[in-house]
Amino acid sequence: MKNKNQLLIATYILFIFCICFYSCKKDISALNSNFDIAEKVTTWLNSQKSIAKTQRSSSKSNKDANIDLLNQNLDFDKAITEVLDKDLNYLIIPIKEEIKQKKNLQNNSTLILMLIMDKIGTIKAGDIVYYLPGDGKQLNTFSANTFQNIFKYKEVTHDGTFRFLV
Repeated sequence: MKNKNQLLIATYILFIFCICFYSCKKDISALNSNFDIAEKVTTWLNSQKSIAKTQRSSSKSNKDANIDLLNQNLDFDKAITEVLDKDLNYLIIPIKEEIKQKKNLQNNSTLILMLIMDKIGTIKAGDIVYYLPGDGKQLNTFSANTFQNIFKYKEVTHDGTFRFLV
């Protein structure tokens, strides 16, 4: 009887250990995933600065500073993905509120960086989306599949204006 109790306790402890180990492992992989996304986005944004330099005329441009400001104000913890089609996804990254004050934007607006990525995570294109609500109330998150619905000409549940800034 004593051996059965010891075996039961040992099994229980092993079970608890396994649960703790695998749940910690998931948290670490989620952090690595956010880190990977942040690294890919930063690399892509820096490549956009390089492209802008080759396209600039002699006039001064502050595009580099704007890209740096954008990169510093991305909220990767709240990033989500939407499926575009069988080959592409949208990566939607909210832009922090502080940028609106720095750029003199309306307080009730919502800003996101919307990127198009292939299934292996290569960023193909991106835009800043500037949303102005029709009712004047600030929107903190978009409903599921908002951008998929926009590009597939389906009904969108948000009443307002979406501006895609290049």
